[in-house]
Amino acid sequence: MVEGPVLSPVEGPLRQLTDQLNSSPIARLVGIPNPSAEAFAFAKIFSLLQPAWQIVYLVGSEREQDTAAAGLQAWSPPDNQRPIVAVPPITAGLLDRLQRHEPVILVAQQSAFAESLPHPNELDRQFLSWTVGQALTPTVIAQTLTAAGYEAEPSVSRPGHWTKRGEVVDVWPAESDYPYRLAFDLGTISQIMRRSSKSGEPVDTLRCPPVGMHDLDPRISLLAYLQPMRTLIVVPRLSLLESLPRGKDAVKQYRQLIVEPFGGEGAIKLDWRAAASYHGQWPLVAKDLARFTKDHYSIVIQSHRQTELTGQLKRQDIKLKSTNWIDVKALSHGFIAPSERFVYLTDLELFGRDERSRANRRRVEDVFLGDLEPGDFVVHLDHGIGKFNGMRLQHVNGYTKEYFIIEYAAGDRLYVPVETADKITRYIGSPHPKLHKLSGSSWAAVTKKNPAGRQRRR
Repeated sequence: MVEGPVLSPVEGPLRQLTDQLNSSPIARLVGIPNPSAEAFAFAKIFSLLQPAWQIVYLVGSEREQDTAAAGLQAWSPPDNQRPIVAVPPITAGLLDRLQRHEPVILVAQQSAFAESLPHPNELDRQFLSWTVGQALTPTVIAQTLTAAGYEAEPSVSRPGHWTKRGEVVDVWPAESDYPYRLAFDLGTISQIMRRSSKSGEPVDTLRCPPVGMHDLDPRISLLAYLQPMRTLIVVPRLSLLESLPRGKDAVKQYRQLIVEPFGGEGAIKLDWRAAASYHGQWPLVAKDLARFTKDHYSIVIQSHRQTELTGQLKRQDIKLKSTNWIDVKALSHGFIAPSERFVYLTDLELFGRDERSRANRRRVEDVFLGDLEPGDFVVHLDHGIGKFNGMRLQHVNGYTKEYFIIEYAAGDRLYVPVETADKITRYIGSPHPKLHKLSGSSWAAVTKKNPAGRQRRR
């Protein structure tokens, strides 16, 4: 967690963007330099939106999901009323909350939209509900719980389990923080207790979600549980819409916040930039931190080498009283947000080569952990859907570097250095997607045609 407040009052372009979202179905944002900055911006924007809105924050991979969720958790204000939920998995309890229009932030991988779900009218019938005074026996309750996927145990110690002892049934509802006890007298539920303390707390009704949903309808997806007028779809890059399993038209009736590489008319532009790479040049670090402090910036440093870093900064006579520390490994890239008077630095920028080489190795490992094979479809952060064609060593300016090769439409090829492998994710969607063109109109804003050979290194 962050030590001390790091969120300043939201003014300037982020306030303008929020006003635009309140009055327009689509808002566009330009100038977010990296995923850490993205999560910071969205945490501030979400805090200003109408409390009743449900938010779907699209991500393309588990890695992106980790970064987004970590950033929202770290930078949301303490009074944030929207729980942050990573999907998949999609549970009955989550769908029930969506149907009840409870505020929530879903950090959703694209695969979540490919799942078949029960019809909303059918979902409620799959819940188990009991009330004090209802005529039922412990045996009937036990049979009902078993049919809903709950497992019997000698004692209830975790969600999804139940036990019966004489005229008492203990059950821990799936997705609940506490177990419950149902007591019976003469074939009637005489008491229901929430066991949140030693003495327990009496309640009138207990409602349990099923452990596993049934009657799944391939026509019903997560979108069926979201009301267009009360839902915001956040799109960090357009390729996420292009490769949605049910197509981008499925979300066109929802309010949207789209991040673009270059903005057109009406786009809100940020003056943010990636943090400088200091590579252990501590006098330069001291100079910049002194300037940020003088200009009343909030300074946050992410480091798992805090003791070492503190020693280096003290040797440069840097006063650390106004510096906030965070240790969230997923937020690995620093940025500077002048409009928010905020600066975020990480070990990658401060220590340089040794940290960067470790991160690059992790990126390559993350890609290959998914068993990526030549011929698999992938999505590049800046260029869209292509086909992975293997790896290649290339000699560039006297150095040997390793590249991923991605083939696009019309025979275009993109060479992606391993140090930017985190821009590549496996494609999730139809089995035969249409490849993008590097020079096509969809991606004209982020790439230019190379007339000599159609081969590029990015």
